[in-house]
Amino acid sequence: MIVDSLVLASASPRRREILHRLGLDFEVIAPGGDGPEVAGSPRNQVLGYARWKAEVVHKEQADRVVLAADTLVFLDESALGKPSNKEQARLMLESLFGRTHKVWTGACLISQSGSVFETADCAVVEFDIPDKEDFGDYLDGNEWADKAGAYGIQGWASRWARVVEGEEETVIGLSSKAVVALLAKLTLAP
Repeated sequence: MIVDSLVLASASPRRREILHRLGLDFEVIAPGGDGPEVAGSPRNQVLGYARWKAEVVHKEQADRVVLAADTLVFLDESALGKPSNKEQARLMLESLFGRTHKVWTGACLISQSGSVFETADCAVVEFDIPDKEDFGDYLDGNEWADKAGAYGIQGWASRWARVVEGEEETVIGLSSKAVVALLAKLTLAP
């Protein structure tokens, strides 16, 4: 799969790792924010945020292919974004313990000609209740920072969280299958 001039519109090291595993050459240009609030279904929200990121970067890099993604954790119908401090992380995580929740990741690809391709995936995650000391150590370690729902399933939280439906990469922040499917659509772009 050869794509010239690919830009990842994300500062996420996890998304970079996924693209590297796919063997893609790309440049990272973060859009600087998540954009205006998006309403609607979980799918519409993650697609809206991903589209905004892609559009912001594509305006400055119109001669390049831009890929952006956004991930949100949904408990019942409420979105849990990134916590702004340790107390907010504690409250978010405590609301997840002993329950299942959904994680949605939306991805948007804009071709050099301006064609827009999008996809969204959902995974279901089940959380155990960690022991108090382990949870305290997690909060003190700041791994919760800059993560939707205050956790990364590939990190420390893997002790308590597991994917029971869908793909782990969706929870991490970008599905390899979604990237491959979006890039395949470039051949159809005008």
